[in-house]
Amino acid sequence: MGINLIIIVLILIAFTIGLSLFIKKTLSFEDNSKGIDNISSLASIGDYVYENISSTIRQQLKDLDLTEQQAKQREILKSELREAQFNAAHGDSKAKKFLKHQIIRIITDKRGKFYVTDKTIENIIPFSLPKALKIRDKFSILLYYYTNMLEHEVIDRKTKKKKIVPYGSEGIQKMISDNNLDAPIEATDEEGNVITYVDENGNIVPELLDFYDITPERIEKAYQDVIVKNEVILTYQDKLNLLAQRIFEDQFALGVADTLLDTSVDEVQGGVNGIPAGKYDIQDKDLQDAEYSYKSVWIVNHGKKIKVSALSFGSQDELMRVTQNIYKYEPPTTLSKNEGKVVSTMKNGSRVVVFRDPFAMGPGFIVRKFDSAPSVAPEALIRDRGADIPITISKWIMKGLFNTCISGGMGTGKTTMLKSNVRFIKPEYSIRTMEQTRELNLNFTYPKRNMVSFVETESISAQDGLDFLKKSSADITIIGEAASAEATTWVIQTAKVASKMALFTHHAESAYKLITAIRNDVMKCLSFTNESSVDKMVAECINIDIHLENESGHRYVERITYIKPVFGEKYPVEDLSKSNDIERDKILNEDEFRKRLTDRSTFTWMDVCRYNKEFDRYEFIGFDDAMFEKIKSTVSEHEYAQFQKDYSYLEELEKQLKKEDTAISQAKTCSRIDA
Repeated sequence: MGINLIIIVLILIAFTIGLSLFIKKTLSFEDNSKGIDNISSLASIGDYVYENISSTIRQQLKDLDLTEQQAKQREILKSELREAQFNAAHGDSKAKKFLKHQIIRIITDKRGKFYVTDKTIENIIPFSLPKALKIRDKFSILLYYYTNMLEHEVIDRKTKKKKIVPYGSEGIQKMISDNNLDAPIEATDEEGNVITYVDENGNIVPELLDFYDITPERIEKAYQDVIVKNEVILTYQDKLNLLAQRIFEDQFALGVADTLLDTSVDEVQGGVNGIPAGKYDIQDKDLQDAEYSYKSVWIVNHGKKIKVSALSFGSQDELMRVTQNIYKYEPPTTLSKNEGKVVSTMKNGSRVVVFRDPFAMGPGFIVRKFDSAPSVAPEALIRDRGADIPITISKWIMKGLFNTCISGGMGTGKTTMLKSNVRFIKPEYSIRTMEQTRELNLNFTYPKRNMVSFVETESISAQDGLDFLKKSSADITIIGEAASAEATTWVIQTAKVASKMALFTHHAESAYKLITAIRNDVMKCLSFTNESSVDKMVAECINIDIHLENESGHRYVERITYIKPVFGEKYPVEDLSKSNDIERDKILNEDEFRKRLTDRSTFTWMDVCRYNKEFDRYEFIGFDDAMFEKIKSTVSEHEYAQFQKDYSYLEELEKQLKKEDTAISQAKTCSRIDA
C-alpha cells in the first residue's frame, strides 16, 4: 500500500512538471519576454536591430532557395535599406521614416530575438515609471507630446479652410514657450544661493544672467507639469515610435542631435564647449569639474543661443561618430587630421560645418537649417510696434531696385532678412546668387522663381563663377556674404553692371563703416589709389543699408539708411571775374579747396527708419527726394500710385505712434508717482 502511494505521488509530480514545461513552452513563443528581461540597456536591442539590417543588406540571395518573385522583392528591400541607411543621417525625411518603420518591424517580429510587446517595452524604457526614466527619456517624451500629440488650428493653404493638426516641427517652439525653457539663468553666489535685488517697485527679484540653458531641472519640471499633471497617456504605438527613434538615433543617425534637427530651430551645434575627454590630463583643482565637450549640445532659436545641458552625446566616441557622419551627403573633402574643417550640406539643404583636432581642440559640428517661405515672412521676423514701417519700406526698396546691404553682427538674422525681402522682387525678374559656400538655399524658399545658385568649387574660382553669372541673364544678383575683400569686389562688379539690382550681407556697424570698409577692400584687390574717388564709386553702388541687431534673442531692424555720393559741389565763388572783393573770394575758394583735399565728405547718408528703444517701436523719418525719383523711374504708374498710398499710410502711422508714445510716457510717470 505504501509503495503504491509513493508511485502515485511520483506520477503526480512528474505530471505536474511535464504540464508546467508544456505550458511554458507553449506560451514562450507568444510572450518571449525572457530576452527582454535580460536586456541591460538599449544598446543590446539597438545592436540586434543594426546587425539585422546589416545582415539583410549583406545577404547573398543566390545562396537562398527563393523563387524569382521572392528574390526580386528581397533585392528591392536590400537596395532600399542600403540607400536609407546612408541618407537617413543626412537630412532625408523619407529615408528616416522608412528606416524607423523597419526598426519597428524588427522589434515586433514574434520570431525575433527581442519580441517587444505592450508589456515588455516597459523593460526597455519604463514609460509608466516616471521616477525610473532618465532625463533624455523625459526630454524625448515631452518633445514627442508637443510634436505629435498636441494639436492646434491652422489655415489650409490650398482650401483656405481651418483644420486641426499636430504642431509637428513647430512643437519645440510651443514646448519652449509653455515651459519658459529659454528664460535667462538665475545668478548664484559661490554657495549656490540665488542672488536677488530690489526693483523699482520694491519687489525682491532674482538677478538674471544673459545666459540660456535648457537644464535637466527645467526638463524635469516641464515633464511633471505637462506629462504627469495632465496624465498624458502614451499608447503602445507611441511607445514603439519613441523606442524606434532612440534606436535610430544611436545606431544609424546623429545621436541626440537627430531629434533637434527635425524641429524648427535655426541651428543645432555639438562639441562647441568643454574639454575633449581623454585628451588632456587635468591636474588643476579649479578644472576638476570642467565639462567635457561630448556633453555640449546647443540650439539657436530665433537668434538666441541656448545650451541644452539636459542632453549629452554620452561619450567622446559618440561625438566623434556624429561629427564624422553628419557632413557626408555631398562633402567637398573628407574630415581628417590633415583636413581639420569641412563645410558641406545635408540633403534637406542645411549647411553643415564640421571640425576636429588638431585644427580645433576636439570634434564638433554646427548645422544651420534653411528657411522655408512661411518662416521668412516679414511679419514673422519683424514684430515690434510699428512693424509695418520697416516692412513697407523694404518692399519699396526692393521694387525700386535699390542696391541693398543687410548688415549686422553674427546671429542678427541677416541671411534670413535677405531671403525675406526677395519676396518683394517682381516675379518676372531672374535671380542669380553667388556664394563661397551654399547658404542661402533660395530655391527651397521660392521654388517657383527663375533662380539659379552658383558656388565656388575647386575647379571654378569665385571670380570665374561671377564672370559666368554675368552671362546668365541675371536681373537681380545676390552675393551671399561679403565677408572677404574678394567678395566685396563682387558686390561692386555686380552693382555697377550686369544686373538691375545687387543684394548682399555684411558685418559693418554703421553706414559710414560699410562704405569705408568696402572702399578699403576694393583698393586692396583692384589696386585703386584715390580714396575719394573710390568712396564715391562705392557710395554710388550701394544705396541702402538695412542694419539688424540682436539683444538677448530680440532681433530687430535698428535702422534703414539711404546712402548717396556727393557730386558736383560748387565753390563759394564760381566766377572770380565778377567778384566785388576778389581777395576775400580767393581765400574762400582756397579754404574750400583745402577741405576737399582733406576731410570733405564724398558721400552722405540719412536714416529713413529707426528703432526707438525708449518706446520699443519703429519710427518713420521719411524719404529723400532722390529716393522718390528712383522709385518713380523704376516702377509702373500703377505701382507708383500704390507707393504714394503706402507712403501716406506710413506718415499717418507715425503720427498715431507718437500719440501712443505720449500716453505711455504719462502712464510711466503716474506709475513712478504711485510707487
